[in-house]
Amino acid sequence: MGFQLIFAKNLSLDLFVGGGLRSSVIDNKPSELEFYAPDRGYTGIVPKIGFDIGISF
Repeated sequence: MGFQLIFAKNLSLDLFVGGGLRSSVIDNKPSELEFYAPDRGYTGIVPKIGFDIGISF
């Protein structure tokens, strides 16, 4: 889900919130991985939030 603001003919700002699916396959997975940690071995839904600034020429 996102929102785009256009400030001028060539300047925009995009705001977004969502999630992504992450899959990891590790042979020797350490037992001390936390469930919500974005470590190398995490598999599941990862929340994402961010913004992009765009300039067109």
